Amino acid sequence: MINWENIDKRWEDEKYCLREVKINGYNIKYVKNQTEKVCLEAVKQNGYALQHIQEQTIEICLVAVKQNGYALQYAREQTIEICLEAVKQEGYALQFVKIQTPEIVYFAFKNRPRIDINLIKISREAWEDFEAKQGRTND
Repeated sequence: MINWENIDKRWEDEKYCLREVKINGYNIKYVKNQTEKVCLEAVKQNGYALQHIQEQTIEICLVAVKQNGYALQYAREQTIEICLEAVKQEGYALQFVKIQTPEIVYFAFKNRPRIDINLIKISREAWEDFEAKQGRTND
């Protein structure tokens, strides 16, 4: 007979949990005590595991979006640094950026030159100011 209580208790053991999230980051959803160490390993293996992290830190979110830029959609708090890393990893992650800056848009385009223009939510003036500060022109 299967002892379900013992199976559930395994997810309380940090060594066991570390091993399991290194195999499949999604296993984080079974972890009873989500330590930062276990969470970091989970998102290192699969950025999408971020959706199952109970207490997200900036570091955990950064590791997640560096592994997969689309994980940005699960970040509860978006900093400019997190958004930049997301679009550097995957330009189309721009669609999940809540507050776009010209720099974020620039790196999205650098990553994906043919990105859908409808994803851009900054004004033309903001873009032109950014280009002028960078020494670029449309000429």
